[in-house]
Amino acid sequence: MGCGRYEEAEQLFLRALGIAEPLLGKHPKTARYIEGLGQCQAARANYKEALANFQRSLIMRDETLGMEHSETALSISGTATVLLALGHVSVLIEIGLL
Repeated sequence: MGCGRYEEAEQLFLRALGIAEPLLGKHPKTARYIEGLGQCQAARANYKEALANFQRSLIMRDETLGMEHSETALSISGTATVLLALGHVSVLIEIGLL
């Protein structure tokens, strides 16, 4: 997603999520679309929205894949990156990510 077409990508992730979520519910693929949405939002400095989506994908992946899965690690990383961007270093320390 280095092309800078984040708004377009965000709309595509929303479209995919609109299809997947009603069909699949809590599912790793649904979590992937939510994470992608968060990535687009973070790239556009919409950090609060990005954080909500990374946390949502993290919860969904934890419930469907477990906390030790590599895809769950992507959601943890995204959450940590946004928390850093928001200056919430104390939160990262509190939850053991720093």
